[in-house]
Amino acid sequence: MVFYWDTSPWGPCTEDTAVMSLNATISWNNEATCSVGMQTRWALCMKSKFGHVSPKRCPENTRPETVRPCLLPCKKDCIVTPFSEWTPCPTQCQQGNSSFAKQSRYRIIIQKPDNGGQECPDTLYEERECEARPPCPIYR
Repeated sequence: MVFYWDTSPWGPCTEDTAVMSLNATISWNNEATCSVGMQTRWALCMKSKFGHVSPKRCPENTRPETVRPCLLPCKKDCIVTPFSEWTPCPTQCQQGNSSFAKQSRYRIIIQKPDNGGQECPDTLYEERECEARPPCPIYR
């Protein structure tokens, strides 16, 4: 009778809190990597033409690894510019009953987040009312 080990494919590389994150300068597939994660798979003892049997039947010295370290990609946080200066408020006098003028400012996303990095702020554009302007003189 032939007994052998059968394994599943390796699972995804996931962050492992039990493993201290290490700064890695190595890269796989030319992608920057920042910390060590873990991959797992199952290993079952099999009997030819029968299927899964007790692991005691297979030789322990040939049992495949079921956990291995892997390199996780770097997290990228969102990067935005500082807010621009406020747009200028009108300086001329206010005609009759015209509405209040507004000024605005904005910021631009430089880098979008990736691999679980910090999300971008919700506020990229702001607006506020200008201070009231004096009424224009009325000539008769």
